[in-house]
Amino acid sequence: MEPSTNQPPAGWYADPAGRHHYRYFDGSWTDRVSDNGRIATDPIRRRRRGPMLGTLAAGVVVVVVVIAVVASQSSGGDGEAGSTGDVTGDFCADFPANYGPIDAAWATATTISHDLEATADRTHDADQLSRGTALLRQLAEEAPNTTDSFGDPLRRVVGNWADFFSAAEDFAKTDDPGDVQRHQRLLDAVQAHTTESTPSLLKTMMFPDSGTALQRCG
Repeated sequence: MEPSTNQPPAGWYADPAGRHHYRYFDGSWTDRVSDNGRIATDPIRRRRRGPMLGTLAAGVVVVVVVIAVVASQSSGGDGEAGSTGDVTGDFCADFPANYGPIDAAWATATTISHDLEATADRTHDADQLSRGTALLRQLAEEAPNTTDSFGDPLRRVVGNWADFFSAAEDFAKTDDPGDVQRHQRLLDAVQAHTTESTPSLLKTMMFPDSGTALQRCG
């Protein structure tokens, strides 16, 4: 399978370096950063990584590098709190309330899809991704009939995230990291959302003071 050549649109995303709230992406990470609405410059220092998954890594996987501190601050804990029991039926309240475990599972899923290798603790990964998938399935059902910042139907976006988590969970469970069928399913799931919002980007749209509050959530 050829890697996806899609890249997210230019815009502000969570700073992958973790030093600022946002960093501007225009096909590659720029020096432009933003904190509390103030724009400044701060060169991003790149470090060497292992083998990359072609241009797929330069697309959504790069953009959605998740800083663990963000998940901790957002959930008030280690990102492990939250379950399907926390879903009340109000998407605009439930998504921010459950962002911690969703973001933690997103970090695991993107790591697996980037490296095509599960982490050392497969049981933890599978449990985390399973709970994240269940949360997203329910959130997709209660999502408002609107679009994200890229114009994609919100219900489909959240459903695609659930498929991504499920494929990553399936990959994490296998004892054979060279299983071509599981590779294919995981890469197909990644490709399905390469032009959509990430959880961290959508979360910034959930609050009126962000200036870009999601329709019906402001």
